[in-house]
Order: sequence, then C-alpha cells, then structure tokens
Amino acid sequence: MKLFAATSVIVFCVLAALPATATPSHLSSFESTYPAAVGTRIDSCTLCHTSAPARNSYGTAYANAGHNFASIEAADSDGDGFTNLAEITALTFPGNAADHPAAATGSLTVTLVPAAAVTAGAQWRVGLSGAYQASGATVTGLAVGSVTVQFKAVTGWVTPGDQTIAITTGHTATATGTYTATTGSLTVTLVPAAAVTAGAQWRVGSSGAYQPSGATVAGLAAGSVTVQFKAVVGWATPASQTVTITTGQTGTATGTYTAEQVTVPNVVGQTQAAAATALTAAGLTVGTVTQVYNASISSGQIISQTPAAGGTATAGSAVALTVSKGPQPVTVPNVVGQTQAAASSAITGAGLVVGAVTQRHDATVPNGEVITQTPVAGAQAAPGSAVGLLISQGPGPVAVPDVTGQTQAAAAASIVSAGLLVGNITQEYSSTVPAGQVASQTPSANAQAAAGSAVALVLSQGPQPVAVPDVTGLTQDAATAAIVAAGFTVGLVNNAANDTVASGSVISQIPAAATLAVPGSLINLTVSTGPQSTGCTCLGGKQASFTPDGILKMLGDLFLPGLSLVTLMVMARRKS
Repeated sequence: MKLFAATSVIVFCVLAALPATATPSHLSSFESTYPAAVGTRIDSCTLCHTSAPARNSYGTAYANAGHNFASIEAADSDGDGFTNLAEITALTFPGNAADHPAAATGSLTVTLVPAAAVTAGAQWRVGLSGAYQASGATVTGLAVGSVTVQFKAVTGWVTPGDQTIAITTGHTATATGTYTATTGSLTVTLVPAAAVTAGAQWRVGSSGAYQPSGATVAGLAAGSVTVQFKAVVGWATPASQTVTITTGQTGTATGTYTAEQVTVPNVVGQTQAAAATALTAAGLTVGTVTQVYNASISSGQIISQTPAAGGTATAGSAVALTVSKGPQPVTVPNVVGQTQAAASSAITGAGLVVGAVTQRHDATVPNGEVITQTPVAGAQAAPGSAVGLLISQGPGPVAVPDVTGQTQAAAAASIVSAGLLVGNITQEYSSTVPAGQVASQTPSANAQAAAGSAVALVLSQGPQPVAVPDVTGLTQDAATAAIVAAGFTVGLVNNAANDTVASGSVISQIPAAATLAVPGSLINLTVSTGPQSTGCTCLGGKQASFTPDGILKMLGDLFLPGLSLVTLMVMARRKS
C-alpha cells in the first residue's frame, strides 16, 4: 500500500512537471471550436488547468457549462475585464487574470433617423470634444466603461437627448438617435394631364418657385400656407388654396384646371409646319397625321382636318390632319436597247417626259439605240418627271489605213484588220503605179471613218495602150523615128527581098499599124533589100541553095520572124 501511494505521488509529480497536453475529448473540442488557436500558446491543457488536476476559473466555467466552450464566450472568467472570446481571439489565457490583451477597449456605432434629418445634416459624437460622425459610422478604441453620445443640432429638427452607452472590451455597442422634424411638407397634384402638358404648375405663396405636378416642397413652417397656380393658355386657372402644414407631416392638395373651348382654325391648303403653328396659336395640338397621294394638291399641304374649321374644341385637344404626298409615283419603263423614238413613246406613255438626251459611241450597242436611262427601269418617279437618255452613236471612228501601192489582196487584209470593209473596186490606167496595185483609195489614208464602213479602191492597169503608128513604106530611119515618137521601141529588124518596096524601106511591121500596145513595147520591122535575084528566091530574096550551108542560112533567116511572133503572143496574153 505504501508502495502504491509512493508510486502514485511520483507519477502525479511527473505529470505535473510535464507540460499539459491535449486530451482527446476536451482539447479536441476546443480546437474544433476555435481553429485559429490550433498550435498556438493557448492550445494546451493549461487553458483549463492551473496545475493538474486542479482547474482554473475558465476550466471551471467550462465544466459547469456542460463542457461547451461557445456558451461561455461572453463571460469574463478571470475577471480581467476581457471576455473569454476576446482573450482567445488575442491568444491569451481566459483563466489567468495576469494574461490578457494589451488594451481594454470597445467600439460604438450610432444610426440616425429619419433619412430626411440625415440629409439635413444630422450627426453624432462621443463626448463633448469628439469629432461629429455620420449616421452608421463606427468609433473604435473606446475605453471600457460608459461613454456619452451627443447629437448635432439641425435646423428644422428637434435634437435627440444625450445617451449613455456601455462599452465592453472587444464588443461594438450600438445606439440610435431619432430626430423629430419641426416643419412639414406639401405635395400638390395638378389635373388633368393635358393641362400639365400645356404647362400647369404651382407654388407656395406669391414668391415661391413654381413646381411641377407631384413635386414636394419641404421645410414649411407649421401653420397655413397659400398655394397658387400658374396661368396656362387655353385653361381656366384654379383658385388659390389655403393648406394647413403639420409638423413632421406632408400635406397634400390638388389643383384642377378646366379646359377652355376654342375655335378650330382652318389649316386646309397650308403646309404641315404652318398648320401646326396655327393650331398651337389657337390652343390646340397636332393629332394624328395621315399622308395620302393626291394628284391636285401639292405634296406637304393639308388636304383635310378633323375637327373641321370653324367648330369648337377643348383647349389642348388634338386636330387630326391629312397631308398630301402629291401625285402617286409611276414606274419608270425599261427603254434600254430601244431606238430613241420607241423609248420616247414608252416614256410619255408612262406619264413621264423625255429629259436630257446625250450621245456617245458604243462598240456593242447599235447606232440610235438607248445605252442607259436615268432613273433606271423600275424606279418610282413623280408623274411628269424627266427620264434622261444616253443614245449610242455606234462604234467610234477608226483611222483608215494607207493601202496605196499594195496589191488588192494585201490592201483588203489591211482594211479588214482596221475594222473596215472593202468597198467598190474599179480599175484605171496609170503610168506610175504598176498594174495590179492600188492607185488610190476613198476615204484617203489616215482619215477617220465609222467602224464597219467601206473603203473603195482603184487598182492600176498599168500604162494606157496607144495605137501603133503605120511605118510601112518608110525608110528604116524614118520608121524608127516614128516608132520612138509614138512611145515605142524598135524591136527586131529583118531584111527581105521585095519587088515592090524600095530597098531600105519597111515592108511590114509587128504589131500592125493601129494596134493598141503598151508604150515602150517593141515594134519589129521587116526592111526591103530590093528585088529578089533570079533562081529560087524563097528566102531573103536570094537564090536558095540546098547545100548544107544553104539550109543553115535559110534557118537563120527564119529565126527573127519567129522570135517577133512569139513576142507579140506574149504581149497579147499579158494584155488579156
């Protein structure tokens, strides 16, 4: 037994000497209630125990509260002026009066009512020297104990009495200051709405500012005030009213205007703007405006009105107007691609007129047809308005190429490539242009001509043939002179015996006399050698010899006549 007691004392002393540690049931409850304290200096068994197993004042309160930390937060277990929650928040021991937060202060928040007093300047302060605060402001760092709240005086309001408020450590105390108005307000409603629209207003007294319907004038001294109403054209002004103002309350009144009857002016035939001016001057307003087409009344003018002119209507009421939109527009016809005459007929047939007509060349639109129109087809236009036309002059002019001196085929190719056509082709003699070439053209080279127009050509036939002179019977010299004088050239000259033509004179010529030949062509002559000798004189007027030498001589005599004949045949073929 003694051994057990000794052992118990030793264990108790050891436990007392060791730092207090968390127990599963109590300390875990503390940590779950105050997570911010976990791991801090107060997170230990000494929170509740002064020495094991004796509890401190906080531990006792905890045990008495049924082991519930939250239920003792507002208590001051160690009597140091700080609540248990304030100490736990400051991480000081709530069961140790010597361990507490550095300062013992609290806060104060004061609310001021009503809002109108706040608007008028109501404020509060702590003590006689504190700074005035706005409604809802919080003053912190107040010493624990009692403070006096004072309220600022505001004109038109009774100042609340001073209030004594208890300040506790770590808490924010609250208070409310209620002001009482020393004045009242007044709200006046004006009817009917048309009078308000026309400018109806009200005011307090003869010098107050005019107010709109439904406005409230505050700060009125308790007692009676006179409400006056503004005069409005077309409306009978309500009589002045006396209204009683009660402190802190809003009085009400109603001003009823009565519409006057006015004569409706005649606005038919006027513009809409002029009609509106006339109606306003008469104390009326413009009502529904309807626009319709009218062939006889200009656009923008009044066709009719409701009510009719001369009748009476309530001032401020509306007059409906029907306004002309002018003649109903017509659809512009499509005249593109038509001739000018056809386009003009279509335009006038649609009730329009032909406007400005301009022309220009166009490679795709045929001459005389409409290229474009303004307005375009399908557009809406007022009857009698103009439609402008652009008329095609066909393709633009092109420069005529110079084809003189070219063959017919080459000239035709040049003309076609220039966008022209080969026109009439004639022929004429030319002493300067070779046969088969173009001697002249119409139009001339580099002239401007319409595309697709024709170019006429004159082809050269070469020099004009002239009659061959008759030189038979002339001496060779005289014949030569006559041939040259006629523009020809003496060709081959053959000699032949002739019994009738004197020696040295021309027996015959090729071509024959009067034959037409090209100047410069050859004239072949046969010149007489006189009478032929006896014997066979079939060749050259000499006796034929049928020896081999004689036969060769006869062939030589036949060569020149044969050559002349061939030359004449070639010239005849060229002429053809």
